[in-house]
Amino acid sequence: GGGCWCGFFFFFFFFKQKTAYEIYQCDWSSDVCSSDLTAAYLNEHGHRFTFLHCVTIYPTPLDQMNLNRMDYLRRFTDSVGLSDHSLVSRDGVKASLVAVFFGATVIERHFTILPEQATKDGPVSIRKEHLREIVEFSRL
Repeated sequence: GGGCWCGFFFFFFFFKQKTAYEIYQCDWSSDVCSSDLTAAYLNEHGHRFTFLHCVTIYPTPLDQMNLNRMDYLRRFTDSVGLSDHSLVSRDGVKASLVAVFFGATVIERHFTILPEQATKDGPVSIRKEHLREIVEFSRL
């Protein structure tokens, strides 16, 4: 289907522009084919990569976070994580902490030093105290 190839080519473009050793891709769709094609390409070429689970609801309610998707992504790579867009004022960093508990090796969050209202991403952006909480939890 179209979504399958769209996801694959988006990643291919991203990959061609990067020179970094580690490659990250957000798995934003439920399209299995996109994950399959991307993983097959990267594995075939011997690249290390991480799949980040991402829900495209902005902000993402906790009851729709679907963190079990990380188990599915482990079919393709041992390195999985979460691109977390939950509402900080309501949910804090709960989703990020649960993802770490479930074995996430990478957490992607928006970060700001500005007031929540000062940026478009302010409601889903964490501050230094939130980052500290995630890091401290990951060290347990």
